[in-house]
Amino acid sequence: MKTPRLSIIIVSAVAILFLTGCGLSLKQRAAVRDFNRAATGLADITSHEFQHTREDVLKLNIYREQLGDASLDPERMDESFTPERVKIRLDAMTALASYAHLLQKLVDGSQADDLKSAADALVTNLRKAKAFEASDAQGGAIAKAIASVAGLWVEHKRAQAVRQVVRAADPAIKKLLAVVEGEFDLHSSQNWVAGYRAIAITTIGRAIFVEKRHTNALANLLGTTAAAFSTTNAASPVSSNQSEAITNVLAHLARVATESSVTDPRAARAYARSVTNRVDSIARSITLGTQSLGKAQEKLLLTLESREIGAEDVTALAAQVEDFVAIYKTLTAK
Repeated sequence: MKTPRLSIIIVSAVAILFLTGCGLSLKQRAAVRDFNRAATGLADITSHEFQHTREDVLKLNIYREQLGDASLDPERMDESFTPERVKIRLDAMTALASYAHLLQKLVDGSQADDLKSAADALVTNLRKAKAFEASDAQGGAIAKAIASVAGLWVEHKRAQAVRQVVRAADPAIKKLLAVVEGEFDLHSSQNWVAGYRAIAITTIGRAIFVEKRHTNALANLLGTTAAAFSTTNAASPVSSNQSEAITNVLAHLARVATESSVTDPRAARAYARSVTNRVDSIARSITLGTQSLGKAQEKLLLTLESREIGAEDVTALAAQVEDFVAIYKTLTAK
C-alpha cells in the first residue's frame, strides 16, 4: 500500500512542477511589472494635464473678461473645456490604469476575488471611455480569462489569463493611446492642446491691445499738455487750457491705475505666455510617452506569446515612458 501512495505523490509533484513551468518566466513577469509602472505613470500625468488645462482656461478667460474682451462669452468661461469633455478623457486614462492594474494583479498572484474586481473595473472603464466596439466581445474575453484562474494549476492558468487579457484588450488600449496622442499633437489645429493654446494666444493679444491703448492715450495727453505749456513762463498764470490738460493726464493715470488694480495687462500677458511655453514642452512629453507605451504594448503581446522574445524591449520602452513622466513632473512642479 505504501508504494502506490509514494508513486502518486511523485507523479503529482512532477505534474505540479511541469504545469508551474508553464507559467510566466521571470523576464515575462518583469516585463509586465515594467509596463504597469509606465502605463500607470502616463495615465496619472495625462489625467492631471486634462484637468490642469481646464483650470488654466478658466483663469485665462477671467483675465480676458477683466481686460474687457468683448469676444468672450461670460456664460461659457470654460468654452469647449467642459466638465463633460474632461470626464470622457479622464475615463480613458482610468481605463489605461485599470488595464495595467489587472496585469499586475495577475503577475502578483492576487486572489480570485481581487482579480474579478480588477477585471470588472477594467471592462467598466473601457466601456465608459467608449474604447470597446458595439460587439463588446473583448470585454467578454477578459471576463472569461479571469474566470479561468482557478483550480490546482494556478500558475498555468494565470499565464494563460495574462496572455488572453493582453490580447483581448489590445485594440482598445491602442485606441485610447491613439486618442491621447492626437489630443496633444502640436501639429493639429483642432485638438485639445490647439484649443488651449488658442485661448492663451487670444489673451496675449488682448493684453497687448490694452497696454498699447494705455500707452498711446497717455502719449497723446502728454503731447497736448506739452503744447499747452509751451508758452508758459514764470510770470504767466496757468491758463484754462493748461489746467484742463493737467486734469486729463491725472484722470487718465487714475483710470489706468484703477484698471491695473483689477488686472495688469502685463501680468495677464506674462501668464498666457508661460502657458504656451509650458504646454509646448508638456505636449511633446505626453505624445512621445504615448508613442513609447504603444510600442511597449506591442512588445508585451509578443513576449507573452513567445516566451521572452521582446521582454527587454518592453523594459526599455517602459523606461522611456517613465523618463517622459519625470520630465512632466519637473515641468509642473511648483
